[in-house]
Amino acid sequence: MKFLLRFLLVLVLLVVASGFLLVARINTESNKAAISETVLAATGFELTIGGDLSLSLFPDLGLALTDVRLKNPAFPQELASTSSAVLSVELTPLLRGQIKIREISTADLHANYFIDANGTSIWSTGAAEPGAASRNPSSPGELRELPAFSVDRLRIGNASIDIQDASKQARYQIDNLSLDSRDTNLEGRPFSVALQFDYENNGMSAAIPMALRSDVQAELSNGSFQFSNLQLSITPMLVTGAITVSGFPADPIYEGSLVAEDFDVITLLESLDLKEPGPATGFGLDANRMLSFSARFNGSAQRATLSDFDLSFAGSLIETDAEVRLATDLAPLNVSYNVNAGALDLSPFFTEQLPAAEETPTGLTEAAQYQPQAELPVELISSISLLGGISVESVTINDIQLQDVNVFTNVEDGVLDIEVPPVSLFEGSTQGTIRLSTDYQRCQSVRADSFGYSLQRRQWFSAGRIQLYRSGRHGWGNAGLIVRQQRLQHNRQLSRHRRDQTGVYRHRSTEPERRGHSAVARRDSFQ
Repeated sequence: MKFLLRFLLVLVLLVVASGFLLVARINTESNKAAISETVLAATGFELTIGGDLSLSLFPDLGLALTDVRLKNPAFPQELASTSSAVLSVELTPLLRGQIKIREISTADLHANYFIDANGTSIWSTGAAEPGAASRNPSSPGELRELPAFSVDRLRIGNASIDIQDASKQARYQIDNLSLDSRDTNLEGRPFSVALQFDYENNGMSAAIPMALRSDVQAELSNGSFQFSNLQLSITPMLVTGAITVSGFPADPIYEGSLVAEDFDVITLLESLDLKEPGPATGFGLDANRMLSFSARFNGSAQRATLSDFDLSFAGSLIETDAEVRLATDLAPLNVSYNVNAGALDLSPFFTEQLPAAEETPTGLTEAAQYQPQAELPVELISSISLLGGISVESVTINDIQLQDVNVFTNVEDGVLDIEVPPVSLFEGSTQGTIRLSTDYQRCQSVRADSFGYSLQRRQWFSAGRIQLYRSGRHGWGNAGLIVRQQRLQHNRQLSRHRRDQTGVYRHRSTEPERRGHSAVARRDSFQ
């Protein structure tokens, strides 16, 4: 018995001594090169360990690296770098075929995601090999064969990501990113995730703090994920909700709900750099700037549905329903929507005084002649099918009130139609239509007609037609613009109206001295 105990003691001492020798020899250039070669063979990326490499065997198997850099040999930029990375794995579960990680942590991690002008990412390693998709674990049966996986502590501190897309002239920056999660697993046990970072695009003057928190329950065996107590914070907006995903990845089905309590929409626009900060022109300081919304959604790999989207803003409730069906071999992308709103009072957001009635608003004709260039969404219109309508009880902007506003849109076979039925304006009405055809086999055209009348005293009213023709894929020509303005006074007897061949209502007065009182601006071509 004593002999057996002494023998076991000797074995333990030998194992400990071997471990110390292994640890002492692990930090060598040959071992670093061996690790780099393994990473290159497995991923196609070059791993450089510029600092120390250390290994621990007891009580857990641990690996610590310093000054680590990852690079794609095909591009000059680095993919990622970190000042330190730590990986610690429990030995006993590993012998049973389970992966139980004590800790994964990095410090000062920086990643680059660049896309060149041709749309190629620096993370791409060439075309995928035939049959590669079939070898990936993409079905529930193959996912069940993966070993049990869990991480006691996942921690990323002070990370940053630089995103640049030269093909779209876009750049985004994520700084001060921190991620903390405990007991991360794929076995159905609930765990928490906390993520926060500062977001900035190339046009922002200041970064936006964002945060995401959620309780997660993931069960890889049946492809289900549940996100509860979800909180998304974008100052000053806080969105809460829950999302459930099932059937992942073969046939994913998802559903969820989101709610945002009252928040200052103007401050949010300023945070997103969509509006200049401060009391800018056109926005009142005393405006009811609060907005809130709630929504329910569901979908699959083929469609997405937004139902019961209720938005409270400008003293009214706006209700929206929408459905999107992805394109197939037999049908294009299909979008349908319906928007209903009550009485919208936008007066507090437009506090500027309108020009006096005695003044001639020449700015309108000047603006019509010098419009900035804008690309028409020809490719989008030719690739989708859209049907929907917007109905608003009324829109009030200071002294101007529109009643029974309806807008109907339809896109089919590359033709966009927008129709505005008669809308009550002042003591009359106005209406209009617009059509955009994107058929390259025929002459492309854009046509818009608007007409109406008003009897409100000392008010200005405009009517006109725009026609654009396109004979090929490049450039627009033979375009014309006519803008007519007439001041219609309350004390003037309106004798009759008629519509000419151009589709514009013209005004004829019984007063000879007022007949033909109009300002006309004409432009023969658009660049």
